[in-house]
Amino acid sequence: MNRSPSGRGLILIAVALATAVLWISLGVREGLEAEIRALADRIGANLFYVHAEGDFGEDDLARLANLAEVAGVAGEGTYSTGYFPGQTYNITRLEVSSNYLNAFQLPLAAGRSFTPQDKAVVILGWEVKEAIFGEANPVGQTLDGAEIIGVLAQIPSDDELRRRLNNWVLVPAGSGPKSFAQAGSSERPYGALLVRARGDTRRAQSAVMRALPGATTTPISKRYQMYFHTERTTNRLLVISSLVMLVLAGTVVAGLLSLSVMNRSWEIGVRRTVGATTQDILRLFLVEGVWLAGAGGIAGICLGELVLFLAPSIGDSASIGAVHALVLPLTLTVGLLASLHPSWQAARISPARALSLRTLEGRRRYGIGGGRLIAALAVIIASSGLFLLINLVVSSQQSLTSLWGSIDERTFLVQSPRQSILAAPDLSARDLPSLQVLPGVEAAVVSGSRTVPIKGTNSPGTSVEGVGEGWEGLGLLNIEQGRDLSAPEITEGEKVALVAKGLASTMFKGADPIGQRLNIRNAPYTVVGVFNDNVVLGTLRAQVIVPYQCLEGLWFYHCFFVHTDSEAEPGEVRAAIVDLFQGIYPDKAKVEIVAPAAQVAEWRQTLTATANRLGILVGLGLLLGAIGVFNLISFLLLLRTRELGIRRAAGATRNRIVTLGVVEALKITVPAGLIGLSLGLAGTGPLQRFLGQLPSLSWNWAWIIVATAIGVGLLAGGWPAWRVSRLSPAEAMRRGKR
Repeated sequence: MNRSPSGRGLILIAVALATAVLWISLGVREGLEAEIRALADRIGANLFYVHAEGDFGEDDLARLANLAEVAGVAGEGTYSTGYFPGQTYNITRLEVSSNYLNAFQLPLAAGRSFTPQDKAVVILGWEVKEAIFGEANPVGQTLDGAEIIGVLAQIPSDDELRRRLNNWVLVPAGSGPKSFAQAGSSERPYGALLVRARGDTRRAQSAVMRALPGATTTPISKRYQMYFHTERTTNRLLVISSLVMLVLAGTVVAGLLSLSVMNRSWEIGVRRTVGATTQDILRLFLVEGVWLAGAGGIAGICLGELVLFLAPSIGDSASIGAVHALVLPLTLTVGLLASLHPSWQAARISPARALSLRTLEGRRRYGIGGGRLIAALAVIIASSGLFLLINLVVSSQQSLTSLWGSIDERTFLVQSPRQSILAAPDLSARDLPSLQVLPGVEAAVVSGSRTVPIKGTNSPGTSVEGVGEGWEGLGLLNIEQGRDLSAPEITEGEKVALVAKGLASTMFKGADPIGQRLNIRNAPYTVVGVFNDNVVLGTLRAQVIVPYQCLEGLWFYHCFFVHTDSEAEPGEVRAAIVDLFQGIYPDKAKVEIVAPAAQVAEWRQTLTATANRLGILVGLGLLLGAIGVFNLISFLLLLRTRELGIRRAAGATRNRIVTLGVVEALKITVPAGLIGLSLGLAGTGPLQRFLGQLPSLSWNWAWIIVATAIGVGLLAGGWPAWRVSRLSPAEAMRRGKR
């Protein structure tokens, strides 16, 4: 230990790490925002939607078109799907105004756009044309009595807002042929308006809202942002965490500068004696703090830019935006604020007092309470962040687990496609025997659904699912109360039911639902189990599960749950199932096969990637906290070097010296860790609600925070104490006199 710790190197490291993390987080955020802007620019960033409680008519279009701030306006109706007997395809139509293609920047692959005089004409989406006409050019042909005048060019799959038009047919508002207009055309056919601004978009939005009182406007970029909600929320969380880390680096800077002030007390006294004013001393340390923060910030920016340069190689998109220009000024501001207290501390020491603090004993009497407080603050912030991260990850994993029961990758759902141009196959129980004998299929269970009124609910219709034999072996549901349906109950069609947790709480008002009765089609059913609501959203879309035989012949929509043999290849079985139903329904769309385990695995992968990024931030935060404690303990031991030399001469072992340093560190880290634990527990609920998850507050992981605080104390206190313990008693006493 040749000299007292100045901490300048540690300040540079702390600020550089925090700045690099902030630079990277902003780069990832800007990369996503740049993608969204690029999508919006394909249409034109000066385009915005207009909505109101009622629909819009041609008079509204004319009113807006006459505004000086508006360059163009188009109408968009609501989409509707027509099912025509004898046809092998479904038609989903969208009524639009004649200038809709121009307003929405929709290029044509063939044909022409609408004109105001067009009546019984249509423009096909690309996938509609491919499904019905294949490679042939459909322009000039008819579709259900309407002339095909054009085909939209294929819209890329990354264009989340417009790609649905690939599967739709555009028709002039209120002027389609009878088959297209059977849903009924209104004099006010538009559910939304598309307005293109002339000049400033905000001014155009204001003009539109004045012309249509009660209307709301949404820029096209906002519409695209809706499709990237999860990614944008994650990026905001990373940026917020990075800012917290920069603040944490500021506390480290403040602590290290406070110790530096005490260590340079003789220099301060000499400067004051030769004429330096209070302002000079204040300026001296402020400049030093800002300079160190600036140097660390520049180093961090270089490191962050290197990481962003390498980001595309690992599949991440990142870019530099205008917000990055604020990083260095922000870092300098943090350095300035962190230097205020140490600089004022140095400036307020009188010359005589500063000279009297020349010895280590004098500086010890001066006290270092502020340094302890700042070091503890760093550990508090890092500990609370760690607990927030643990609770977030654990509750998210629990939420994913609750989506399903004990299924694996060999279980999947076979159903009619939700969106298809071709007509969906009308699956029914009569298809079950063919599926059960398919090679590789170990079990196949039929499931039917319908909506029926149930007394005691707030809805006129409740989704009910009927499940067939073999259901109990799938373990599909996450049963929270009671039990699953049994094989005899399903075979005999017993009047028993499983109820979703949300529905049970509504119907039975907090009472134990097991054994309660509910009425389905004038028949009483006994509740035997309650399952997690998440399953309703992700699996069955039903709130009540009953044996299939109970309402046989009344089910509207059928699907099949399939479990493959352990020796079969799931991919081959899935392909065989698709071929089977193609043979049964040759002119229908292919069945859709959903693998629940694969969905959960994908969600877990996303969660893991997010947790890893947040974990790196928390780990760096703990490192910064450890740096602050390390430098503080180093200074404390420096003040006690002579005392420790005397202890060694009197027979104290090296382990005893190390213990002294560890105890001093634990006095800081353990209370700080407990405070951080409390703050983390208080913040877990709001954080999870911010992320759209149910709060899961738990003390179960408190031991990790306590263990981490102890570990930081052992490392930050043990290392400098071990260095001191290596000195001989004579050397320690000699250095202690300096």
